[in-house]
Amino acid sequence: MANFYNNSIYGLELTGGTLFSGATPLSSIIVTNAQNIGSGESMFTGKTSGVLAFKTFIGSGGTQVINNGTSLIFYSNASSGGGGSSVYNGINTFTGGTFSAQTVNVTAVTLNNITVSGSAIFNSLTATTFYSGNTPLENYFITPYSNVFITGDSGSNSIKANNGTLASNGNFTFVTGWKNTADTESHYSLMMGGFNNLILGANTHSNILGGFYNVISGGSTGSIIIGGRNNSSHGNYSAIIGGILNVISNYSKTSAIVAGISNTITNFSYYSGIIAGRNNTLNTFAYTSTIVAGDHNSILNYSFNSGIIGGIYNSIITSNSSSIVGGWLNSISGISSYSAIVGGFTNVIDSTSNFSAIIGGQINKITNNASNSVIIGGNNITATTSNMVYVPNLNINNILFTANTNNSLLNINNQGNVYKTQLSAGTGIQISTQTSAITISYTGTSSGGGATINNGINTFTAGTNTFQSVNITGGTFDNITVTGYSIFAGLTATTASTVFLKVNTQSASTTNPERVIIYDIQPSSYSNVLVGYASASTYGQLNIRNIHNGNQASSDIVATADNGNETINYVDLGINSSTFNGFLGLANDGYVYSTGNDFWIGNASSGKSIKLFTDGTTSGAVRVLITSAVTNFNNTVSASTIVLSGSPLNPVAAGAKLFIFNNFI
Repeated sequence: MANFYNNSIYGLELTGGTLFSGATPLSSIIVTNAQNIGSGESMFTGKTSGVLAFKTFIGSGGTQVINNGTSLIFYSNASSGGGGSSVYNGINTFTGGTFSAQTVNVTAVTLNNITVSGSAIFNSLTATTFYSGNTPLENYFITPYSNVFITGDSGSNSIKANNGTLASNGNFTFVTGWKNTADTESHYSLMMGGFNNLILGANTHSNILGGFYNVISGGSTGSIIIGGRNNSSHGNYSAIIGGILNVISNYSKTSAIVAGISNTITNFSYYSGIIAGRNNTLNTFAYTSTIVAGDHNSILNYSFNSGIIGGIYNSIITSNSSSIVGGWLNSISGISSYSAIVGGFTNVIDSTSNFSAIIGGQINKITNNASNSVIIGGNNITATTSNMVYVPNLNINNILFTANTNNSLLNINNQGNVYKTQLSAGTGIQISTQTSAITISYTGTSSGGGATINNGINTFTAGTNTFQSVNITGGTFDNITVTGYSIFAGLTATTASTVFLKVNTQSASTTNPERVIIYDIQPSSYSNVLVGYASASTYGQLNIRNIHNGNQASSDIVATADNGNETINYVDLGINSSTFNGFLGLANDGYVYSTGNDFWIGNASSGKSIKLFTDGTTSGAVRVLITSAVTNFNNTVSASTIVLSGSPLNPVAAGAKLFIFNNFI
């Protein structure tokens, strides 16, 4: 049976009378006595007289030939220099070089693995994977494209980078970066760099430069986003520069957001801007307004030409040309235009209070059409009057006094308002103004002195022309000097840290300032420095009480010598505090002691005694009686030694009492 395939004939068996190859009988081609071809190391070299001729390869000089069944292998088995060269699976191959420096030239060989050492030249080398060490070379190279830029997609005259991830569908559009898309009708637009940015819809002449997940949409003409992440612009001629999640939307044209996070300009807020900060908002016709930094600040509802700088949760609502600088939860609203809040907490200007301001403080409010008014500092102040300045307290360091031809001074009414008050003089009284004083003087013809009042308020004069008097209610003076007889219903003097009253002296202790100091000089007589009188049905007392309960506290009456101080040469009568744990006595112990020389206790009255008592105040409580004749101990005397007239007494029985009726020495 024979088979035909591709103009050839093949089969296991073919039988016929005469077989032809073309017009030539096959019998003339094939000889009947052809020798067999063995499996040795032989090669067909020609035919002689119809007989196939073979030559055998014989290795010599260290070269060996091996037939492995499919190939002839030539290699060197010499022990001297040089190595064998083996070629597998190759066609049209040959070897060259010398015995010690062999070369292999391979044409169109297919090898599973090839390892090259030394110098090698490859005119053309193809492999599934090339390695550098154990690393595929494809890890070092990107797949090359035939062109860096190619024609865009559906848009005409458009260009995009040739990286297989971009879409350029608008006319005259240029797109680079990675996975960026310029949508249909996004004509004349530019996208450079960045990742997953979008220009969607009819957004002509718009640009996105860098950043990722940024979007220009909603028919935004001439807009731009530069950098940042997840920013979105829907307003004409607007810009977002950097930041995260910033939005310009709903016809808020010609506006800008620079940096920050989650800032928004929306709803016809033209010509406005937000610079940095977080969660700041310009909303609903916030024309030509600006927010700079801060957190959760907002300008809303037809608030034109307004601004907020810094702070947190501040707001301007329906108020033009107003501003808030810093602070927390401050608000200007209710058509309160041309107003300002500077710092502070929860301060409010509302209800058409124009041209007004709050500076600092907290929970202050200008309301009820109180225009042209100011609150300075303070807490919970409500301003309801126009053209008024409100302060909780006013400390004026320097006041510039000038000649006052109107004889007027400032007066405070019961509502705390300051007014100018005109002074008028009665018969015989003259009022004159100086740089720092108002002088009221008597102008009559009889004798008498004038009266001068400095810095007083609510003042009037009385008395006769010869004995004038000045009665002052609520006066405040830096210094007051009194001569003659004076009555003070109440007199208080104040220093920086304490009340301090000085009488007839200019000196006081700076280490431990006296609260009251009286100084009297009597060179040739005694001085009653301080005298108190009482007319009481029980007792009159001079009492000092220390209300501090510390463990070193006490109440003391002290007399000090001319050479004494807080340590030496004084005598002290006092009582310890309820928790005392100091150098003398225990809690609530009374005492009298001296730090001078000898301490004298006695009775200088003739025929009178000294009595020491305990456990009550009756005569039976006297324990020691000292008179000019006798010293009597009315109790047990306990001592290690008792000396009588220079000699110790013999010990007495325990519990026995010793009575001495004569002089005790």
